[in-house]
Amino acid sequence: MNMRLAVLDVGSNTVHLLVVDAHLGAHPWPAHSVKAVLRLAEQIGKDGRLSKTGADSLVASVLEARDAAAKLDTEDLLAFATSAVRDAKNSAEVLARVRKETGVELRVLSGEGEARMTFLAVRRWYGWSAGNLLVLDIGGGSLEIGVGIDEEPVQALSLSLGAGRMTRQFLNGDPPRARDIDALTEFAEDALDQALKTVDITGWEYRIGENDIHANSIGFIGLAAALLGRNTALGVGLASLLFGALINGTSGRQLDPSIFRPDLAGNLTTIIQGLVILFVGLNLGGVWVWLKRRRRA
Repeated sequence: MNMRLAVLDVGSNTVHLLVVDAHLGAHPWPAHSVKAVLRLAEQIGKDGRLSKTGADSLVASVLEARDAAAKLDTEDLLAFATSAVRDAKNSAEVLARVRKETGVELRVLSGEGEARMTFLAVRRWYGWSAGNLLVLDIGGGSLEIGVGIDEEPVQALSLSLGAGRMTRQFLNGDPPRARDIDALTEFAEDALDQALKTVDITGWEYRIGENDIHANSIGFIGLAAALLGRNTALGVGLASLLFGALINGTSGRQLDPSIFRPDLAGNLTTIIQGLVILFVGLNLGGVWVWLKRRRRA
């Protein structure tokens, strides 16, 4: 069964219409895409309300999107609004006006709902083979975080750390002043520290190109590379490549399941790490003995 659908995404900066041809069990194919820059977040006044100018531009954009979707023979138009409309104190009034003047039901996603939908899109794109995912989506008004191994995230968070919002709140100069950048950095770090206390990424995988690196191996690889590489660019580079190859080579995907048990990959990684730690210890011990003898001489 084939179906042509239109999706309207009303964000803090843009209104994006995407028309896709959807097929049951198949990849959806984009048929039309257009964006309008409205910068709705900048139209929210000090009273927290979306201005009349902002509401007028939103209604006009929704009308254009509705007409474009109709000309392309779409069967349905799904319209969603995120941070800017969600945060406006008069959002209910604005949504009612959009519905009355355009006939489009613009639904507001909660912060958590937006994080969950973003995670689902990433999961569908990368597939199950990507393993555990940590998804960060930085928008104009908010930052969404989703983590999990299934189709639905185990944890979904939304923080008011969007790029546009932070720029307006902290970076007023061009170029911005150093103290403003420091204030922004401190604010963002505090917000992330509080939020990420609930997110457990131990043992999760980060995808870099085609290689998967476990979170609990990153610190080990960095430490061993620095020690064995003698802090030189060439040494650290070679050591990093060595440990990356060792970790990747002992992952479950590199071992033949007909020969090796599934749990052997983790055991091999642990053994290799132990041997490297032993080698590092002996290496450092040798350096210490050499320095001590040199001082006596």
